[in-house]
Amino acid sequence: MQPLTIVSVALNYFNGSFPPSMFNTLSNLSLEFNSLGDNSTKDLEFLKSLTNCSRLQVISICNNNFGAKLTNFVGNLSNQLSCLYVGGNHISGKNEYGY
Repeated sequence: MQPLTIVSVALNYFNGSFPPSMFNTLSNLSLEFNSLGDNSTKDLEFLKSLTNCSRLQVISICNNNFGAKLTNFVGNLSNQLSCLYVGGNHISGKNEYGY
């Protein structure tokens, strides 16, 4: 059996929180256009569980009503990560240049 590498649950109108346990073989995670967030400061906590996914190349969490700040832990995600899509949420934060 091949390991799971792509998870896409886009456009399903799921709501609630995303489960914290993930598969370390993932390369692509697409959660866009659901209702997984509630615009709270804890919405992005599940992203910390993705630090063990060393093959992760794409994360798309667009349009989920996520709130919170996108903090420095994003730098601990896979060094293979080439795309991080977060648009259509209520995410804030500053880059290394202060904006």
